[in-house]
Amino acid sequence: MESPERITLKGNLRSELIKIGCQAVVHALRFNPSEEIRRTIDEYLALFQTGEAGSEIFTLGKYCLDNSFLYALQGLQLMLTEPMRTPRMYDLLTLHVFLPCSDAGIFGPWRTAHSELHKEDDWQTANLRPLIDKAYQVWRTADKELKKQEKKLKVGILAVE
Repeated sequence: MESPERITLKGNLRSELIKIGCQAVVHALRFNPSEEIRRTIDEYLALFQTGEAGSEIFTLGKYCLDNSFLYALQGLQLMLTEPMRTPRMYDLLTLHVFLPCSDAGIFGPWRTAHSELHKEDDWQTANLRPLIDKAYQVWRTADKELKKQEKKLKVGILAVE
């Protein structure tokens, strides 16, 4: 069973990754989804920032500009509701949030769609991936420190016995 401290560390990492995912969605809004989808996005982003989003799964039709944002929101929901396994959180963020945000660029004029997809990918790589690396580094450092403390505590308890 995990200690409350370790659960808190993982929860903090999850929160940071969700914030990063929200940044990806906000940046991709430049692809101009419909007003209805924009309202849904704004509503859910506010809930994700506070950790209050429920487990509602969107009904998704054919893959289009608006639905690419719904896929990204669904990815954020999965990050919020899935059991916390650190490699799984990274996969959810990159495959279920970043990718649909990049895909939103392909629904523009056909001459620029490929370029927009790569611009969004490049922006995510330059701006969001370092934040992911930093979040994981903070988590790893805190986890190592917690392990040291747990080891000292265990050695202290064994010495008393």
